[in-house]
Amino acid sequence: MVYNFPIALFADPAVAPHLAQQMADLLNIPLVSDPQGYQVYFKLTPDHLELIAFEKDNKKPSSLRVDFTTFKNLHRVKNPHKELLIRAIKIRKKIPATVVDATGGLGRDAFLLAAAGCRVDIFERNCFIGALLADGLRRAALHPQTARVCNRIRLHIQNTVRHIGELSTPPEVVYLDPMFPERDKSAKVKQNLRTLRYIEGDQGEEQELLAAVWTIKPRKIVVKRPLKSPPLCELPPTYTIKGKAVRFDIYIPASFAGDSTPWPNTRC
Repeated sequence: MVYNFPIALFADPAVAPHLAQQMADLLNIPLVSDPQGYQVYFKLTPDHLELIAFEKDNKKPSSLRVDFTTFKNLHRVKNPHKELLIRAIKIRKKIPATVVDATGGLGRDAFLLAAAGCRVDIFERNCFIGALLADGLRRAALHPQTARVCNRIRLHIQNTVRHIGELSTPPEVVYLDPMFPERDKSAKVKQNLRTLRYIEGDQGEEQELLAAVWTIKPRKIVVKRPLKSPPLCELPPTYTIKGKAVRFDIYIPASFAGDSTPWPNTRC
């Protein structure tokens, strides 16, 4: 990943020095005693890891951390079967046992999938986003209302294209969200969007991702798209489930159905 500005880690004095250094080494960024002069930096406290970004038009810095224990998230995962995503990933009206979220991001959809009863492998290629997600999962595993959900999640901070084929058991369903991060009109999500842009880096080619997913032959591939956007890589889906703002394009690889969509050797 290539970035056009310096990023550092600042640790709260209450954090043990060796733990702060371990996190800096993991992120491959310098550990600093004073973040002054950095437009973007990570802050490590005894409780959590967060990303801080100073924006020109705002007097206060924006901050981003992953928290699955908020009221909004707890309400969402309380009745996951009402969500359109869960309807989209079902196979013959049943929840699949195994799902790969190949574009993990901040993990909201993966957490919903796990709350619905799936065992979920999350792939996130960006080490910065992956560290925020790992921190959120760590804290959620300690929370009584989310611990059981976390037990069904494994995080891989790896390139999906290179490593999805290394799973010991191919998943029944693969979920892709090339829309990442989630489009939402709320002020908080808009702030998260701006903050994430500082650390997203090069996300790679969409066709490479879809081709890699197709190669492992899941029973179903589910792709989240903006409602009015073209299909991913202009590949027509087998069928589509639509919501008010987004839709889910569903593909059935050829090895599982005679009338399914074959993988074309064309570029996006």
